[in-house]
Amino acid sequence: MSLIYNKSGRRELKLVAIIWLVLFCAAGAAIWALNANSIRIINDIEYVKVNRGMRALTLYEEAGRHVEKVLAEKERVNRDSTSTVLLSAENPDYLDALDLFERAFELEPREKYHKELRPYYEQIGAVHDAVGAQVDATLAYARAFICDGDFRNAEIYGSTLVTRNPRDLEALALLVDVYLRQGNTGAAQNALDRFARAGGSEAQQQEYKGILARKADKVPEAVDFFLASLKTNPNNLGVRYEAAELLRILKRGPEGVKVLDEGLKLGGGEDPAYLHRLGILLLAAKDNQRAVEVLERAVEMAPFSDSARWDLARAYQRVGKIARSTEAMQQAIKMNPALAKRALEQ
Repeated sequence: MSLIYNKSGRRELKLVAIIWLVLFCAAGAAIWALNANSIRIINDIEYVKVNRGMRALTLYEEAGRHVEKVLAEKERVNRDSTSTVLLSAENPDYLDALDLFERAFELEPREKYHKELRPYYEQIGAVHDAVGAQVDATLAYARAFICDGDFRNAEIYGSTLVTRNPRDLEALALLVDVYLRQGNTGAAQNALDRFARAGGSEAQQQEYKGILARKADKVPEAVDFFLASLKTNPNNLGVRYEAAELLRILKRGPEGVKVLDEGLKLGGGEDPAYLHRLGILLLAAKDNQRAVEVLERAVEMAPFSDSARWDLARAYQRVGKIARSTEAMQQAIKMNPALAKRALEQ
């Protein structure tokens, strides 16, 4: 009886071991599949039909995980060292972080120095520090300063880079941006001249000239510069936005619509703010049915935008959809009670 029990027990143990082995292998395969799927999602995220901002945010978060690994590795190798030990510039997490940040910035719908982008530039600076890429780190920190409105330190960092290399195009462009934000148009023009002499891109030169002309209230000239910039770099949605707005001011709305229409397939169709601007121009041009379609897409992508809902209500009213207009207006007022006064004034 004891022998039978022992044999039976051994058989049960073997069976349990086999089951655990199968489960372990299945778990390993699942983890591998999840990792592979994660990589596929990150690689393909540019093609997912969602809000560009949300896609950029996903890439920022993934980049941040690689930044954490770089900084953890930096801490580990320096734990018992009496002098700073730099990581290799071929560190996979370093390279992945930079690649993901670059792809996120390409999708970023906000202007390049929006205040909420500051932590990303700081993270880029930190990983460059970890491998000893001081020039790149300094540039990243300077950009973070601009996001924070600290133009003085941004200027110091940018000037340091230009002193080191007078033909550093990124540093020269940064100084133009700093001076424009300071309202120092003379210094901005000087930095722009240096940028041009150093071989800066024609599209960027025309864009900066457009900004300077706009600041000088030379609106027609600004439009010409922005349109010239788009001929060289048609993918710059920010310049399209600027050009279209100035064309609206000049009462050349149909031209503004055309400028924005041309950018829809270049990413504008996935940017709710861009679609909202196009919808406003379509309303001004009295292309009301199309305005409804465009503004519906804008609201679908940015459901918490009270201003987009407000303009959608206007569009619905124009095409006779009164019930929908009332509903959209009520939703907008619920999000922003200050709109109630505007509703009474209409």
